[in-house]
Amino acid sequence: MNLIQQKMIQDFKDRGGKVVVFDRGASTAPMIHAMTIDRAERQLARMRRHGSRKVKVAVRRFGSLPPQEAVSAIRSAVRR
Repeated sequence: MNLIQQKMIQDFKDRGGKVVVFDRGASTAPMIHAMTIDRAERQLARMRRHGSRKVKVAVRRFGSLPPQEAVSAIRSAVRR
């Protein structure tokens, strides 16, 4: 990376943003997987705080599952 790119990345990080750098030829699957798990955990936390009683009961019931599976199980349980 050149100096301009490094300066822009540092400015972005200083404002609280996330910077993702891809290496040429490297697999992005582990990073994308980690990002989806992080998103699912944030969704679960938001459901715990702001959900209806039905949602909160479902969160307690399915909270032991992995985060992505828990989100989908909660959504399907609430739809019933």
